Amino acid sequence: MASTRPRSAAPSVRSRKLQPWQIASLRAFVGGVVMAGSAFFGQLATSASVHTAEIAAGVAFFGYLALRGVVEGWIDQAAVTPAPPAVVK
Repeated sequence: MASTRPRSAAPSVRSRKLQPWQIASLRAFVGGVVMAGSAFFGQLATSASVHTAEIAAGVAFFGYLALRGVVEGWIDQAAVTPAPPAVVK
């Protein structure tokens, strides 16, 4: 039997909008994982120990998160700072 509920009332995954902080967090997490994986497997490819690879992965992950936070904060701050008035000669 068909549902009597209108189609527009059904929640859709595609219609759900992410908040800007959720998008920024997701991008930072994915980027951190990619950087950590690159550092980890890069160390293993050079025949380094697993312990050294784990340290490199941790440094890459948290370093990327910190750098991304600084850059996004700088961009956000620049967006709210008014531009200096133009000088006309």
